[in-house]
Amino acid sequence: MDDVELGRFPAQCERPEPIKFAWPIVLLPELFTTPRHLALVFGYLASIGWEVFVPDLRAAVGKGSTHPLGKLSFNDLAALAGEAIDGIGRDAVVLGHGVGGLVALKLSRHLRVKAAVAYAPLVPGFRTPLVGGIANRLAMMWRRPIKPPRGRILFELIADSDPFTRDALINGMVPDSGAIAVDVMAGAIEFAAPGQAAPRLIVAGDSDIFA
Repeated sequence: MDDVELGRFPAQCERPEPIKFAWPIVLLPELFTTPRHLALVFGYLASIGWEVFVPDLRAAVGKGSTHPLGKLSFNDLAALAGEAIDGIGRDAVVLGHGVGGLVALKLSRHLRVKAAVAYAPLVPGFRTPLVGGIANRLAMMWRRPIKPPRGRILFELIADSDPFTRDALINGMVPDSGAIAVDVMAGAIEFAAPGQAAPRLIVAGDSDIFA
C-alpha cells in the first residue's frame, strides 16, 4: 500500500502485480467513516487484481478550507470526489458505500468515470436512522456537524464487520456534514437520465434499516 497525492487530496493506493483490469477503482466511504473503514474492501479488490485508490476527501473540509464541515452539501462532496478522480489522470470505476454510493451514482456523468457502483446506498427522500437523535436534528437545522450514531443503530452499522476490528471502526468514526444528510433526506439530488451516463450498478440487501 502506498501513500499518494490525487491533486490536493492524500490517498492510499495499491497496485497489485499483475494488474488484471484496465481501469483503477476509486472507493468512497459512508457518512461518519473514513478511508480506514474501507480497508477490508480495499484489500479484497487489490487481492483480485484491481488497482485501488481511496482518497481522503476530508483533507479539503473543515477549518481553514472553503468547505466548512457543517455546511458541506452533497453536491460539494461530489465535486470533491470528482476532483480526486481527475487527479488520477486516467479513466476509473468508482464504488461508494452509503452516501458514498450516491456520490458514485452522481459521478456517472463524469468524463473520467467508466462505471459507477453504489453499495448499500442511502435512499434519497428517506429519513435514515443513521442521523437520528435530537442533537443531530438541531445540528442539521443549523448546518453544523452531526455526530456518529450510537446504541442499536451503531450496532447495525458495524454488525457485519469482523469482531476483532469493531472497536477500531467505532473509535475511528468522525463527525460529518449535516447539510449532506439534509440533502439526502430531502431527496434534493439529481442523477443523470438513462443513456446520459456511464453504466451504474446498485448493490443492496433485501433488509436494511438504513434503506
